[in-house]
Amino acid sequence: MAAKGDASPEPRLVIKGPKDHIINDIKWGALDKSLYYATDKGRLLQYDLNDQSMIRASDIHRNEIFSITMSYDQTMLFTCSRDGFCKLIHPETFDTIREFNYSFPCRNAAISPLFDATDNQKFHVLLCGG
Repeated sequence: MAAKGDASPEPRLVIKGPKDHIINDIKWGALDKSLYYATDKGRLLQYDLNDQSMIRASDIHRNEIFSITMSYDQTMLFTCSRDGFCKLIHPETFDTIREFNYSFPCRNAAISPLFDATDNQKFHVLLCGG
């Protein structure tokens, strides 16, 4: 219950994270029915909001995952890590499709807005960090 004078709304759902991990980034899944979140120990997790249960979890990286980047159509998921890799992950299976060795801690990725353009299609991703 909110304290007197507190205008904060009551939460609709509280999700407890892994006890031995710190959550660094979180993104909505397709149709806002799931959440993807990344931890400080290189784990990527998918949580089903309807069933309120974990769908899948996988140790994608050897070190901390800084960020998750999803394409607007939810078909591509990139993880960027302290281990120097950016990985293109299949969002439904967590299989690694492609990995980019950045050689330095990779902080973030940006997907070209032209990745699905009908004319002049560009399969580019920008990586940053260091």
